[in-house]
Amino acid sequence: MVNAVPPAPTRLKRNLGLAAVVLFWERLWPALWPAASVVGIFLALALLDVPARLPAWLHWLLLAVTVALLAAAIPASERHCGADCRAGR
Repeated sequence: MVNAVPPAPTRLKRNLGLAAVVLFWERLWPALWPAASVVGIFLALALLDVPARLPAWLHWLLLAVTVALLAAAIPASERHCGADCRAGR
């Protein structure tokens, strides 16, 4: 009969690895949500066909505002997350 439960050191190693991934995600997610929300709002507007109904100048303004918001969200993410997220710790 084959034992379906891995030995304790293997389980411990796997659980420690999963815990490290969870801790990394918990540090990374707050840094990602500003940029993700800008992209999400733009995609919602695009799916509702709002940019196609706008005059050309307003369409370009919407794109410029989106790019500006993304440009502002990325440094904010860097300040929030910092070196910990880059190093993976």
